Amino acid sequence: MAENQAPKWGKHHAGAKELAKAYTPGIRLIDTLSVIIAGLLISFVFLCLCWHFHLNQLFGVLTLGFLAIVMADFSSGVVHWCADTWGSVNMPIFGRVNCSVY
Repeated sequence: MAENQAPKWGKHHAGAKELAKAYTPGIRLIDTLSVIIAGLLISFVFLCLCWHFHLNQLFGVLTLGFLAIVMADFSSGVVHWCADTWGSVNMPIFGRVNCSVY
């Protein structure tokens, strides 16, 4: 790469440096607490499903579980594709929020 050419990706990109400066210990704490709370909520929902489960519901549960996984994967892929294709740190509303997450 030429000396006068700025990198288009990686940790030396200007946008990556700007995002790294904005990732404070407070944001790290919020991220950690969010993961812990999500884990607790998922465990609670799983226990409720186990408590109220009947064997005659097995086909419906497996079918809806499979469809939920497919839809979550598809929608996550679309969001990542949009962020990679059109995302920029300099976007007015969603720039720093979306690019820092992905």
